[in-house]
Amino acid sequence: MFEWLTVFPVRIRAQNAAIIFRRVEDFISLECFELSPQSADVIGCKGSLRRVFPAHAVALPQNIATEPTLCRELFTVLRRLDTEVVHEMMPKSKKAGREWSEVRDTCHPGLVSELVMASVAAIGKPIETLQLQKRIRDDVVWGDSLLPWRRSTLWLILRVVIHTTLLRSMDPAQAHGEFKNFTTYFLTNLLKLAADLGIPLDICKSLQIKIARRVVKLGASILPFVLEAATTHTNDATERQSKVWQEIQQKDAKRRTDIDVTTLEQDTSLTLVNCRGALDLALRETEHDQHLAVSIPTYDCEWLTFDCNELPCINEAIEPLSDRIYALTEYEHWVGQSSSA
Repeated sequence: MFEWLTVFPVRIRAQNAAIIFRRVEDFISLECFELSPQSADVIGCKGSLRRVFPAHAVALPQNIATEPTLCRELFTVLRRLDTEVVHEMMPKSKKAGREWSEVRDTCHPGLVSELVMASVAAIGKPIETLQLQKRIRDDVVWGDSLLPWRRSTLWLILRVVIHTTLLRSMDPAQAHGEFKNFTTYFLTNLLKLAADLGIPLDICKSLQIKIARRVVKLGASILPFVLEAATTHTNDATERQSKVWQEIQQKDAKRRTDIDVTTLEQDTSLTLVNCRGALDLALRETEHDQHLAVSIPTYDCEWLTFDCNELPCINEAIEPLSDRIYALTEYEHWVGQSSSA
């Protein structure tokens, strides 16, 4: 496979590591780095983590790297490491006097960064390679779940591969500008795709903010086609959000919003103590008067269902259930109008 290789990233998920295979002149370099830092480092950091990519690199002569036996054995090992969790490499915590693997934290990448890289270095040699320093704003977020939310490691690998490849082919300042233009253009097209697929508006808004921040950072160095795409797609997204907001406002305009819900349970629960006699008398009088024609006042209302001979009923199709408080308010409004009529 190394005969046609230029750059080939490999993510070893179970070991929290990545290796970038790269053809450099007459040898193949293996550049290794950790994917997600441990939770303690992220939580204890104020601001962004400063990380260096790759951590270290090893070079193999091309005639050795292209041997079929070596390729087969190397990628067999990497495939197993990608799926097998080694508990000795996991952080530990003590519970009930015993030591347990902390599955909520990230794995130490030593089996890749130390074992695999050292084994390759035995038939090759360690090399100095171009390193990229990045400010990583990582997060460890728990929300009623066993495992925390962490930022995408795949997105990190792609950024590192693209940025380090650009650094090898042009001036560092130019490479930095080209990389920023690429990520801005990529996010812009991602925003367009999200709008076409009907992705929720809050996610689209987050993308808009990211794009706007990157456009401001680029300033005059932004490429014209990138600026045009960013302007077009962010304006389209803003127009879509405004349209949805207008629909929400039109729907809410039909509701009575002057409702104090702080005493909702107290206002909707009624206890009638020692009233059985009065209720029985009222029901008997109603039975005697059934032959009388009664006209029930009605009006156009989506919350109530009217019948000419019966009291109005609350519309059972109201969704969500929390909206039925508006139906109760309409009922009280109908009672007031009927009494005055």
